[in-house]
Amino acid sequence: MPWFKSKATLLAACLCAVLPIQSGWAQSTVPLGDGSHFIIEEYLIETNNDTGELTLLVRGKPDFQPELFGSIPADFFARTFEPLCKNLVQNSWEQLDEKKIRKTRIRWDFTPATRPEGLGEDVKWTRFHEVDFAIGEDKTCTPKPLSVAQNNLSPKMPSGLGVALRYVEQGDEWGELQLVYALDEPEQLRNVPLIRSAAMELCLIHADGILEQRFKYYTQLETVSVAVQFEQKNNERVSIERFIFPVVNQKCEAGLSDVLKSYILETAGAKN
Repeated sequence: MPWFKSKATLLAACLCAVLPIQSGWAQSTVPLGDGSHFIIEEYLIETNNDTGELTLLVRGKPDFQPELFGSIPADFFARTFEPLCKNLVQNSWEQLDEKKIRKTRIRWDFTPATRPEGLGEDVKWTRFHEVDFAIGEDKTCTPKPLSVAQNNLSPKMPSGLGVALRYVEQGDEWGELQLVYALDEPEQLRNVPLIRSAAMELCLIHADGILEQRFKYYTQLETVSVAVQFEQKNNERVSIERFIFPVVNQKCEAGLSDVLKSYILETAGAKN
């Protein structure tokens, strides 16, 4: 049998016959590197009808409870499931490359540990999480956070710094929301005034929208600060610059004037 099941409304059935299973994917359980595992139930291929882009959808369930104390944004699990994407690429690169599949989405449906207040016991309560990764020509897996519009992960900014949002996650400190960015030009990490300006801009362009979602849908998550972090990986070494902003009135406060805020948002083509 093939290593995926086609989605009839999106992909011609004949495609099932040309992607045979790889021995590395005969297993149904994949280790995630932290002692936990993901139990794979099926593979699907989705086609974007507008662009023709193919996405490999991996469906299954982790062997741990994703939400013990209330709802958590799916983006918080990107680092957890990155090893699964890498495992997939390493074991099935020839098939992925042959069909030019450059994106994978990992989805799991589950029953949270807690139920919404007032929901009757006769009502079945389930949720699902999805995390997206772009698959590079160099066999890399790059997270694509869903907390931000996919066409706005690399916003245009007045500072001119080229960045790409990689992770939206819980920070190391209590009540901290952390946004992690990769730089288009790694050497710019040494230009601290430039990246400080960019951090202030991203506080407005990205953080405010994410905070709006957080205060609306994830009220159990205390949020008092935003960390904008720039990372550059060089072999095994990771260089980091980090800037912390307080959250005031449910917004990321960078001390910018209203005029500057309007200019930044206009440049980025964003609204706030």
